[in-house]
Amino acid sequence: MMQLMTSWQAMDYSSGNSIFRDVNGFYSTLTQGLENLEQAISSHSFMSTDWLQQIVQLLRSLHTEIIHLVQKLQLPVGDKWLDDYMDESSKLWDVCHVVKGGITGLEQYQNAVETVTVALVDNDSPTVAQCRQAMRNISGCWREAISLEEENKVLIETKIEAEGGNKLFLQLDDKVIEANFAKWNGFSGFRGVMYAMKNTSSLLLMLLLWGLVYCSSESLSAVENFSLRSSSFFAASSRLQQRVNAEINKVRSSIKSSMYSRPSMFLHEFGKAQSLMGDLWTQLDLRCRSSSHSNSHEDPDTLIEKVQQLKHYFGLLKSGLENIDSQLDDFFDEIVDGRKKLLDICSRK
Repeated sequence: MMQLMTSWQAMDYSSGNSIFRDVNGFYSTLTQGLENLEQAISSHSFMSTDWLQQIVQLLRSLHTEIIHLVQKLQLPVGDKWLDDYMDESSKLWDVCHVVKGGITGLEQYQNAVETVTVALVDNDSPTVAQCRQAMRNISGCWREAISLEEENKVLIETKIEAEGGNKLFLQLDDKVIEANFAKWNGFSGFRGVMYAMKNTSSLLLMLLLWGLVYCSSESLSAVENFSLRSSSFFAASSRLQQRVNAEINKVRSSIKSSMYSRPSMFLHEFGKAQSLMGDLWTQLDLRCRSSSHSNSHEDPDTLIEKVQQLKHYFGLLKSGLENIDSQLDDFFDEIVDGRKKLLDICSRK
C-alpha cells in the first residue's frame, strides 16, 4: 500500500505545472489539518468544544480549497466532477444541520444546569431546604439529559441512518484503492481531491455527531473496524483514527463503575457537568443527613469547590456551543455561495 501511494503521489503532482501545485496545495492543507487535530487532543480535552470547533474549521477550510481549485482547473462543463461536488456539499449540508439540531437540543439541558449553579454559587452555607431544592434541580438536569439522549437517538435514526448513514463512512481496503487508482488523476487530479475530501469529511462529520448528537454502537464499531482493517488515504488520517479510538477506550474505561455502560455523546464539557452534578448531589445529601449531628464531618469547602467547578464547565459548555453554532451558520453560507459559484462557472462556459 505504501508503494502504491508513493508512486501515485509522484506521478504528476511532483510536476512544476501550476495546476499540480494547486492540487498538491489541497493535499497539504488536508494533511496538516488532520495532523493538527490529532496533536490538539494533547492540548485540548478530547471532544471538548474547542477541539470540535477545530473540526468545523477544517471542514470549512477544505471546502473553500475545493472551490478555489475548481476555479483554477478549468474543468469540463457539467461533467461528473460537478455531480461529485454537489453530492459532497449536500452531505456536508445535511449532516451539519443534524449537528446544529443536537446543539439546539442542549439548550434545555443548559437551562437546567444554570438553575443549579445560580442557586448555589453565591451561597456558602445553604440551609437543608436549599440543599434539598438543589438536589431536586440536579435530578431535573439528569432527566433533561435522558430526554436529550432519546431525542438525539431519534434524530440520528431518522436523519442519518434512515438516509444511508451506513455509507457516511467509506470502508475501503487496498483492493478498492488499487481498483480506483487509475481514475484519481481524472479532471487534472480533481477526482482524487474529491475522493480524499469524501473520506476525510466522513470521518470529521462522524466525530461531530459523536461529540454533539449521539454515538450509536453501530457507528462506533464501523470506525473501529475501519481503522483496524483499512489503509487510510493519508497516514495523518490513520493516526487521527487510531488516536480517536484510544481516547474513546479511555472514556469507556473511566465510566465502567458508573450507571451507564457508555455515554450517548462524548462532548467533554457535558460529561464533566454530569459527573460534577453527581459529586455535588452527594455533598448536598451529606449536608442534609448530617445537619442534625453536631459532630458532622462534612466539609463546606468541598461543596463550594464543586459548585465553582460546575459553574466553570457550564461556562465552557455554553460559550463553546455558541461558537460552534455560529461557525456552522457561516459554513452553510459558504456552501450556498460555493454551489452558486460553480454553477455560474458552468453557465458562463
